[in-house]
Amino acid sequence: MLKKRVSNKISFSTLALVAIIAIINLQFYPVLEVIAATPTSQVTITNVVPNTPSAAGESVASTTSNPTNAGDSITFNVLATDNNGDDWKVAVCRNNTVPTVSGGIPACDLPANQLCVASSFVASGAQSSCAYTTSSGDVEANNWYAFACDNIGCSATSSQGNLVDGTQSPFYVNHAPSFSAASVPAVNPSVNSTFTATASDPDTTGSSDTVTLYVCKTAVFVGGVCTGGEWCSSSAVASNPSCDLNGRAIQDASYSAYGYVVDSHGAVSSAGQTGINNPAVVNNVAPVVSNVTLNNGTDLTLVTPNGDTTGFEVTFAVTDQNGCQNSSSGNEINGATFDVWRSGVALGNSCTSNNNNCYRNLTSCVQDGGSCTSSSDTDSTWTCTFALKYHADPTDTGSQFATENWLATALATDDNAQNSSRVDSGAGVELNQFMAYNVQQGAINYGSLAPNATSATDQVTTIEAQGNTGLNQNLSGVDMSDGSSHTIPVGQQHYSLISDFTYGTGDAALTTSASLNNILCSKTTTSGANATKNAYWKIRIPLNQYAASYTGTNTIVGVVSSSANW
Repeated sequence: MLKKRVSNKISFSTLALVAIIAIINLQFYPVLEVIAATPTSQVTITNVVPNTPSAAGESVASTTSNPTNAGDSITFNVLATDNNGDDWKVAVCRNNTVPTVSGGIPACDLPANQLCVASSFVASGAQSSCAYTTSSGDVEANNWYAFACDNIGCSATSSQGNLVDGTQSPFYVNHAPSFSAASVPAVNPSVNSTFTATASDPDTTGSSDTVTLYVCKTAVFVGGVCTGGEWCSSSAVASNPSCDLNGRAIQDASYSAYGYVVDSHGAVSSAGQTGINNPAVVNNVAPVVSNVTLNNGTDLTLVTPNGDTTGFEVTFAVTDQNGCQNSSSGNEINGATFDVWRSGVALGNSCTSNNNNCYRNLTSCVQDGGSCTSSSDTDSTWTCTFALKYHADPTDTGSQFATENWLATALATDDNAQNSSRVDSGAGVELNQFMAYNVQQGAINYGSLAPNATSATDQVTTIEAQGNTGLNQNLSGVDMSDGSSHTIPVGQQHYSLISDFTYGTGDAALTTSASLNNILCSKTTTSGANATKNAYWKIRIPLNQYAASYTGTNTIVGVVSSSANW
């Protein structure tokens, strides 16, 4: 049998097709056999770069009205195919120069021109993406060019986006505003604290950006919100925004204030005074005293002989624009002093301390409970108490100073040791006459005498002024008695203002009815050194007087003398 074998091999090339026909060898065997020809076919497919991207764009349109804030990322989404069916990845450059590929990694012509390269390959026809993080160094408008690259090379042409919807080139970068300085002048409590920022925005593409100031109570500002509380925010302005701190307390203190400047696209200033405490300082102001009243407008009346009469009052109101309650929830008014004086005394409310007419720098004062209601309340009332000495000068009718009266002055001091002015009471009150006295002796002892005898030695009674007037005295007595039927008539006792007087000469006989004795004891003017005046006594025993021990009662009653004699 005859067999014929044919060997065929074919190689294909993109440039030429060559058919090689094998040499046919015919051999004859005892059995006839046919052997088929087997030529080899061969072709070489060369790699071609991917096609120009068929679709490209920003995942979120970056436009003049919606720019990308510096520091945020832009993602580019690109579709492309490869005629070899090779995997591919996108490279996005700032210029239209085709990137080179080395080791399967595309690179734009210069590092500064490279925006991003996808991190991995995708199948032909699939989407490849890469992201670029913008920076403050980017200009406002930034062109981009997307190339499709396999592991050998990149498409000969680029795409800048296939849609006109804002996702196409260029992308726009919004730059944060500048915030170089802040000013918050110290103010008095009734004046608003104004926070002014020296701030502006460099961007002008489309339209110039505006800036808005936010002033926070804490250094936390997230998403355009002061999370720890907001003092105020400004309107959007071209530059240098300002606002007043709403609700700022009136207490003298330093109130933390943190400024943040935001542009019209939501970019927050990141340097300068951003988040720096520029405190709003409220000055301390002096308190003001008003409505000073002495003893509730009623007369002063002494009641304690030879001592102090307590319980007199001076009341007044205090207004402090820093509030009656300080920033520590204590009293803003730390204390008060007051003076009480007779209106005609030398130097008036600056008189020299004297228990007769001038009581200076008294401090027994308290703020009335409930008169300060809150930290925003500026008013409180105060009550001061004081005592007067028993010899303080009276000013009522008939006294030495009947044309005068008593006044008070009050002064308040705040917790910063700042004093109010000294304010006098609007009207004076009278200090009434207080007639008080003591007779120092408890007995008049004439001793032992014979009938028809006269005592040789004066017996003395002393009247002592223990009030605020001069004194005379009314004298009276009763017959002395032995306790039985025998008496010595009251008129046998004589008295005189002259010591060692001669009985019956210039003296006066004691009577059963009160008789005024113008002893003219002066008014006391020094505590502990009371004014006194003596009366002198003698007795003559009647003839034939029964021998016995006799006793009786002489009555001495003090009366106010004429003020001319005090």
